[in-house]
Formats: sequence, structure tokens, C-alpha cells
Amino acid sequence: MIAWQTLLGNLSSVGLFISVWMHLSYRHYRLTKKQLQVGFGVTIGVCIIASMIQSVALVEGIFFDLRVSLLVVSGIFGGPLSLGVSALLAVVARIAIGGAGMVPGLYGLFVVSSIVLALRLLSGKFFKRLPGLFGLATIAAVLSQFVLLLLPKGLLEAALATVALPIALVNFVATLASGLVMIYFSKFTQERDILRAALTQAPDFHYVKDRDSRFVVTNLNVARHNGRQKSSEMVGLSDFDICPDRAGELFEVEQRLMATGQPLTDHEERIQAPDGSERWYTTSKVVLRNRHGDLVGLSGVTRDITLRKKLENDLVASRNLLSQAMAEMSDGLAMFDPHGFLVFCNDQYRAAFPRSAYARKEGAHIRDIVRAVVRNGERKDISIDAEERYIEAAASTLHTDKDENPAV
Repeated sequence: MIAWQTLLGNLSSVGLFISVWMHLSYRHYRLTKKQLQVGFGVTIGVCIIASMIQSVALVEGIFFDLRVSLLVVSGIFGGPLSLGVSALLAVVARIAIGGAGMVPGLYGLFVVSSIVLALRLLSGKFFKRLPGLFGLATIAAVLSQFVLLLLPKGLLEAALATVALPIALVNFVATLASGLVMIYFSKFTQERDILRAALTQAPDFHYVKDRDSRFVVTNLNVARHNGRQKSSEMVGLSDFDICPDRAGELFEVEQRLMATGQPLTDHEERIQAPDGSERWYTTSKVVLRNRHGDLVGLSGVTRDITLRKKLENDLVASRNLLSQAMAEMSDGLAMFDPHGFLVFCNDQYRAAFPRSAYARKEGAHIRDIVRAVVRNGERKDISIDAEERYIEAAASTLHTDKDENPAV
């Protein structure tokens, strides 16, 4: 009974240390992969030491705990570097504890670590998936029994009769539970990393705000645009902190958006930059709701369209200049598209055909223009009673050679 109680207390410690690791690694996600592996190894190593302190003593100097399952978790989910750190801490702790079982204990740590390392190198990601996790837990249970075989015959018989079953079952449960948590946490952090990468590496200005219009997360572009070096420096700030002259207007728009639920789509605005230049931006914002439908904030994306606006303005200016030049030229000029529709004509062109001038407007088809010419007797060589097929043929010819003589 005492063995069960002690090992279950050990199991609780494992859960505590795994939870601590999840919290720390989530908070310090910017650490490199090697730093995370060392951190995981240290966490599991300290957990092994805690397990040794709460171990079951078969006789004086011979202890049983959950070190096997912890080494398995460290090696499979943390990798060789993590396993090496955990095993080193376990060795130091076992030497410090001493006792008659120190040498078998050290030998057991070496053998278990070697087997776990081989499993890690040979299995790939198999044990990191749910189907393989039960096999991993079984291996941990078997390895915990293998350690018993290192005991002298008399102690082995006593261990098999008293602690063998509890040790096997609790190592199985500890490995299974720890593995389930690590698999879930791995998927969770992967989703977080994908979302964070998509947000922070996007070329535009992406941001999320809470119900009080304070920034919750932004990408690096937003931070640097507002004089910050890291995205985290924007968290908790509002527009009143970064652009007080426009903050009131922005706050009112966002609060109205969250109150009505109506999105703001492609809203263009012109803003004067600190250097005095003018910049154009387009902004879209949508409200965010949690899975219960409660309002939690808004998400926005702002795009710098200054270059596009400049090109548009230059194009309009060029068209206006061209239109003015063509309008003021002495000759009549008309332009038709490939389908025969009039896209431009100047006043001189209309003046050359006074009877059909009303039909010569942008968007009119050349067939309708020819019909107006014929019906109004503007072409002396064509009867006003000409058949429709003749008009069709004449329109086709005019569209091909683009020549129309008002004198005829």
C-alpha cells in the first residue's frame, strides 16, 4: 500500500513539472531550438531528482521511482540533447544519494538512456503520435522491470513481490499521460507559431485590438512604423499613445464598428507623414467574436497604397493632357475600340457631321452612327431608304479602314 501511495505522489510531481515546462516554453517561445531542448532536459532532470526524493525504498540504499518514464519522455519528445541533460542530472543526483544500490542505479540509467536514444534515432516521429504513444508507454513499463533484473537474487525476489507491479503500472501511466500532454502542446504551439508567423511576416500592417481599442498583437511592420523595435512593445498601447492627433476619430470609428458589427472595407485615407510627405492607406477592419459569439475585439489590416495612388494620379493627368490636346487640334478625331464602339471624339469631329452629331457620342457603336448618317441624308451616295444589310456592310468597312469623308 505504501508503494502505491508513494508512486502516485511521484506521478503528481511529474504532472506538476510538465505543466511548469509548458508554461515556461510558451512564455519564452523566442528561444532557439537548442535552448528549448536544454530547458526541457533541465526540467525533466529536476523532475527526476524530485522523483528520487519521493522514491520507494525496498531496503536501505535501494530506491525505485519514475526516472525511467521521465528519461523516455525526455529523449523521445526533447531529443538527444534533452536526454543527455536529464540523464546527467539524474546521475549526479543518484551519486549524491549513494547507498548500496548506487552502482546498479547508475548502470540502469546508462542502459535506459542508451535504449531511449536508439528508439529516438530509429523511430522518427512514430512515438510522437497517438498510436505509437501506447507502445512507448509499454516500453517504459518494460524498462522499469528491466532495472529490477540488476538487483541481487534475494532483493530481486523481494522487489518482484512488492514493488514490481506498482512500478510498471505507474511508469506506464506517467509516460502515457506525459506523452498525451506533450502531443497536445506540440500541436497547440505549432498552430500558434503558424498564426504568429502569418501575422508577423505579412507585408502589410496587421493588428488585433481588444474591446477598448488597445493593441493585443501586431506584426513587425506596425511596431517599426510606430518607432518600436519589437511587436511585443505594441501590446497594451492604443492610438492615443502613438497618434494622439487622430486617436479620437479612430477610436470612435472602431467603437461604432464593434457596436454595429458592420465591417470597414477598403477605406482610403490620406495621412501626412512626419517628414511632411503625404501617404495614402487603405484599411479594412472586422469584429472578432469567441466561440460563444461574444465580442472580443477587432482585427485590422492597413496597406500603403501611396505608389498606386501616384500612378493613378499620373495616369489621370496624362489622360487629361491627351484629351485636351486632341480636343484642341484643328482636325476631327475619333477613336473606336476593336468591337466598333466609339471611345473618344473631339468637337471638331462632331462639327464635321452636323446631321448625325447627336449619334456620335462615346459608347455608341459605329453601326448606329452609320444608320444616323444614312437616315438623315448626310451621305449623298447612299439613299435614306438603304437596306439594313447595306448599313451593316458600310459600318464594317468604315471600322476597318477608319475613314469617313464628310464631303461625300
